[in-house]
Amino acid sequence: RWVCIIRKGAIMIPEIVEQLQKQLQQQTEQCSHQKSHHQDADYITWSWVCTKLLKLLSKYPSGVTPAIILSELYQELQNSGGRLPTTSIKSRKRVTVSSVLDLKTLAYESVLEVCAQSPYEIPGTTTRIVHLAECEDDTRYIEMYLHKKFYDMSCILTSHSLRMTCCRLVPEMVTRARGGRRPSLRLLPTEVVVIVLDPAEGHQYQNSFLPLEHLQLGCITQPDYIQNIFAKVIDIGSEEVVHTPDGTAFNRLIVQLLGHARSGETTPLILWDQYVGFARLFDKGDMLYLEQPYAKPTSDGHLCLEHGPATVMYVVPFEPSQEVVPSQHPNQQTPIRVKKMDDGKLNFASYPERLMITDIVPNMISGVLFAQCLRVHRKELVVEDDGAIVEKYKLLIADQTGSIILCTLDPGFRTFERVHRNQPTRQRQHVCIRFNPPSGRLCDVLLN
Repeated sequence: RWVCIIRKGAIMIPEIVEQLQKQLQQQTEQCSHQKSHHQDADYITWSWVCTKLLKLLSKYPSGVTPAIILSELYQELQNSGGRLPTTSIKSRKRVTVSSVLDLKTLAYESVLEVCAQSPYEIPGTTTRIVHLAECEDDTRYIEMYLHKKFYDMSCILTSHSLRMTCCRLVPEMVTRARGGRRPSLRLLPTEVVVIVLDPAEGHQYQNSFLPLEHLQLGCITQPDYIQNIFAKVIDIGSEEVVHTPDGTAFNRLIVQLLGHARSGETTPLILWDQYVGFARLFDKGDMLYLEQPYAKPTSDGHLCLEHGPATVMYVVPFEPSQEVVPSQHPNQQTPIRVKKMDDGKLNFASYPERLMITDIVPNMISGVLFAQCLRVHRKELVVEDDGAIVEKYKLLIADQTGSIILCTLDPGFRTFERVHRNQPTRQRQHVCIRFNPPSGRLCDVLLN
């Protein structure tokens, strides 16, 4: 059992992680190939496997077999839509047309990114049907009843990629061209659709859309649809339930848009009820183009926006710049790239290999380091800018490439109480360190 092996020698964890990484990658690529020839499997990173493995070992303290670990990790990948948790919101929920046709099921929260073919009318009615495929030349497609909101937008719909959610799948009997009827799957109409633009198209659209910061707030005295605007997404909130005095409940989600670049002031875009799903179709940093947004002046002289029945949304996805980083393997042919954020930080969340101490560079975030803890210095109390007092620890850690002193702030859960100061070499523990975790602190530490 691996847990027994690890307890005897934690140095074997990296080898076990590499073995699991290869097995999971092979299964994911095989599954992806069977579902669709157009779908590429996400690369499973060493850091993701390592952190999940250590959590599973804590979950099964009495021991666990390799088969169970492999099954648990693969199941977690499947539950996340076959994609890693480090990817964007929409990527975690995205599905393909091929998977819908094969599985004959579609979750209401799933996101489809498709190309549309020219709509046609069902004979004897004014109802329009549109074919949705993963790419223009794809022979596999699914039909959808087009929402009336888009009847006059056929040219735009067929010339851009579409992201949609809140779709419902229904089986129907469709008449064949040569007579007879056959079973088929169709999507009910949804208006939770965004039209995807590339950066060049976004610049062209700026000729007919006004920057949000140039909007004259004094001209908006009552709730109404206003002129087309565009703004950058700063933050995406969580869905919440709002109760009115008469007992009615509404679902609400607030998206913060950059209202003024210099001051950093934001303007809320409020999504109600059926429009909450729009938040699954874009990410922080994306540029939103709102055609006929609904605006409401507030009592404090500000403005809040809403997505109304007449509003159409376009999005220009944010593409962060990338930087090439060295590989651990000298024979690596494909350069390894990591995202470079707006503030200059390098995001190592997608770094596929094991991160070593010699790989640590300034401004690195979202990296995972597995090393041996040689010493934990006495804790220090640090006063932050807001007056809060947090605990600061210094750790001397090492791997086969070198050693380094690591500073951590307020690790939580008394993790370091298990790492004894000045412990002898034979008792040294290994630690798995996550730089810049979701908690917002410098790092979290997992002990084996």
